[in-house]
Amino acid sequence: MTHRAHDDLAALLFTRKNPDGQRDSVAALAASAQRTLRVARSLADTGRPIDLYGLDRMLGLVTAQALDLEPVDGRQIRTALIGLLQDLDRLEHAVRGHRPADPDDKTCAGTGNEMRAEPGDDSNRLN
Repeated sequence: MTHRAHDDLAALLFTRKNPDGQRDSVAALAASAQRTLRVARSLADTGRPIDLYGLDRMLGLVTAQALDLEPVDGRQIRTALIGLLQDLDRLEHAVRGHRPADPDDKTCAGTGNEMRAEPGDDSNRLN
């Protein structure tokens, strides 16, 4: 193998091809997760059932990919990640502030991750 071939191989292995693309990908994934959280919160606020299955995976993927960014790129999407966290907190408040459809069963039929929220009734708060 020639010296040039070693340099080319090293460039392929140790150089990021498109760091802006990686940052943009994380930002797009965070925006998608934020839209999902907002829809779930709207449903919870109106007493509709919500299915939170997979939300932990989606947010875990955003977190893992954000941690993989170079520090300068991470700082550029910091505001988007803070907004995502705020929407997650709002969803938690909406879900915990309402009682489930059946006091004996904190889930609705299906995945085990669904909860029915009823607006204005704090008599049976979720723990």
